[in-house]
Amino acid sequence: MTTADTSIVVNRASGSISNENQYFYVHGQSVSGQKWNHVASGITITEVSDPSTNIGTVVKEDGYINGGSFSATTTYQNTATNVVRLTVPISGTMPSNDLSSILSANVTSNLVQS
Repeated sequence: MTTADTSIVVNRASGSISNENQYFYVHGQSVSGQKWNHVASGITITEVSDPSTNIGTVVKEDGYINGGSFSATTTYQNTATNVVRLTVPISGTMPSNDLSSILSANVTSNLVQS
C-alpha cells in the first residue's frame, strides 16, 4: 500500500466556473526489479476541500496511455501497464472575494505484484 498527498488549486475571479475537469494519473511502480500495479477499485481517496461546494465527486477509471492519451479500458487491470485516471470535476460559483478553491486529497493505492 502506498499513499500520496496532492492538491489542486483553482484560482478564478469571482463568478461561475462551468464544468471543468482536472486529471491525475496513478501509475504502477517498479521496485528492485519487481513490478507492482493497482486498479481503480483499490484506490481510496479522502477529500478535504475548501470551499467544498466547488469540487464534485472524483471519478476513478482503469486504462492505459495510448499515443500520449488516456484510453479507458479494464483490459489491463492487474498488469504493470494499467493506469488509473482520477477525474476531478470543478464547477460552481467562486466567492466574491476571489478566494482559491483547493481540493486536498490523500490517495491510497493497494499495490499488487504483477
